[in-house]
Amino acid sequence: MQSLDSLELAREMQKKLAAKESTISCLLQINSAYEESKAGVTPEEAIDTYMHIKEECSNITLKGVMTIGAHTEDTKTIQKSFETTYKIYESLQKEGATICSMGMSGDYELAIKCGSNLVRIGSALFKNN
Repeated sequence: MQSLDSLELAREMQKKLAAKESTISCLLQINSAYEESKAGVTPEEAIDTYMHIKEECSNITLKGVMTIGAHTEDTKTIQKSFETTYKIYESLQKEGATICSMGMSGDYELAIKCGSNLVRIGSALFKNN
């Protein structure tokens, strides 16, 4: 699951997973662009939230972080949001984070330059021509 966007959601998922004796791998969603239209924790909350989920939610395996780049045509703003997330990812590598998912069809090349090791390019693959 790529969009675990809050500690509250993690806690609710933990209850359901524990009841079913199931596990799930997730990425913590970071709203590095501070956009109201996007879900996710703020960069300032990200490391603490990640650690709380690891400590409290034994049925959730955090694999890393993800973000959706800033919704703008301004490449510098998008790049800043990716760089912010990548710095958090670097800090979490010592906690086992191996995935930094950034970039979608319109900005995946920039995301890769900023350190993304997983991109989501669905609309580029499935768009009607």
